[in-house]
Amino acid sequence: MNNFLPQIYSESELSAIVQHSGEDDYSDAKGPMTWDCGEASAGLAKDIAAFANSRDGGFIVIGKEESQPGIFKLTGLSESAAKSFDTTKVANWINSRFSPAIHLACYQVEVNKARFVVIRIDEFADIPTICTKRFDDPKDPRKLLLDDGRLYVRSPGAQSKPLKTEGELRELIGLATKKQADVLLQHFNAMLKGNALPQRKPNDQDQTDAELKEIQDTLAARGTIDLKNGWTFCFHPVQYEKQRWADLQDLEKHIRSRSVRITDAFPAFVTGTFRTDWGIANDSYGEAWGLSRSGLFFCHVPFREDAEYSLEHIRNYVRANVRNRDAWKTEQFLESLDTFRWIEFQWNMMIVIKLFAFMSRFIDLFDPGARLTYRLEATPLGNRHLVSLNPQLWFEPLYQDPCGSLRFSCSETEQTGDLLATWEERCVAAMYRFYELFPGYDITQETLRKWLNQYLGKPTQLGASL
Repeated sequence: MNNFLPQIYSESELSAIVQHSGEDDYSDAKGPMTWDCGEASAGLAKDIAAFANSRDGGFIVIGKEESQPGIFKLTGLSESAAKSFDTTKVANWINSRFSPAIHLACYQVEVNKARFVVIRIDEFADIPTICTKRFDDPKDPRKLLLDDGRLYVRSPGAQSKPLKTEGELRELIGLATKKQADVLLQHFNAMLKGNALPQRKPNDQDQTDAELKEIQDTLAARGTIDLKNGWTFCFHPVQYEKQRWADLQDLEKHIRSRSVRITDAFPAFVTGTFRTDWGIANDSYGEAWGLSRSGLFFCHVPFREDAEYSLEHIRNYVRANVRNRDAWKTEQFLESLDTFRWIEFQWNMMIVIKLFAFMSRFIDLFDPGARLTYRLEATPLGNRHLVSLNPQLWFEPLYQDPCGSLRFSCSETEQTGDLLATWEERCVAAMYRFYELFPGYDITQETLRKWLNQYLGKPTQLGASL
């Protein structure tokens, strides 16, 4: 089985795929649609992931309508709908929600004067692909379209669905085991012939991961910041280039010229910045960051809530403002509130905003059209309560249920131009997903957008609506 997509298909091959494909183990047909990065795309993503988890992958034809069971009509697509299926755009959206990455390609072909899109999906390379990021219906957040932690497979009835039965699991394990057996066979053959064992060449992600670990190890070894507790944020070009900026002075200049000021300067760099083999770093301002020659930026911001002075601050503030309203319940809550058990709304919102704002200023240093990956995480979150020191956002009651998740994580891969144009919406979406982990609080995306505008100095209507 060939694990790599062919560079091209001939017109006749694509035409044959369009005309003869149906709903079977190796192909599927969908009626006219547009790649909308929304509900339609999420539905198609299940089929793409299911084919990736099938022997030899498969094809999906877009524009072929099923008029009756088993009978298909060559309807075709409009020009704009066909153009929406750009390979890079589709692959980026899919692979921001599934891992390992799914290899696919989108082709356009004309059949009987109608336009169609053919999507070729490769079988997974070594381990099955799994959904790593849930996706809710934008029109109805209660409707789950993609569920994280799910393996999607093709059923005997040519349907794409989550893996459920023992038989489906055995089949998928058997497929993955065969791949490992093939690799072992190559190794044994090489050993019997006295040849060197075949080595996999590190790819872009391997090199990026190794460099990220080097940055984290350097900062952890200094002992100034506990990297296991708080917010971590990193971004980097998808294409690894070790000496993108060989001169360390360039790195210092980039940090100075792109730093942002929301409540204070970020990243802080005036004193304490030091040089390393891989780039520059600083851990002198209560947070730690590093920037490598390859363009990888990493930052860690500890939870300030875990400092004892912060705990006393919130206790005193709440006691001074709660008056006699549910005083005994409030006191009971505050007495049970200790370090590692609370999250302040506005502090953490400002952290997320400044991280995204800095990335938006920095990405113009990369080539136009380059693809960039960012990842935002926060941990530990288990049993933390959400509280606020802002009277405009006084959360009541203070004894709501705590966070039920241990970790928050979100990541995206996108072209730099698209990230620059949409970073504010991505920032709001990330904050909204974070606060969703805390049950019982009605925090809307509109509320978060208003606060974002306030910190960016944009006109907004703040007040009772918050």
